[in-house]
Amino acid sequence: MTRSYQEGEQMIIETQETVCSAGEPLGSERTCTLTLGAVWGALEAITGEMWLGEHTDSVLRGGTSDKFVFSPF
Repeated sequence: MTRSYQEGEQMIIETQETVCSAGEPLGSERTCTLTLGAVWGALEAITGEMWLGEHTDSVLRGGTSDKFVFSPF
């Protein structure tokens, strides 16, 4: 994890160098579902709350990190 922060009700978690992007060429449409799921599970375990998660930015597509945005469920 690179950083995590809250914006309003949303929790944002940014990562880099995930297993999901290893060996993928720049511009790849691959999404980090494995990392999203792992972060999602950890967030729910830590907070005791349910969340909806979405992968919104990717290092493979020019982002500075893989960005996961979680909204309260």
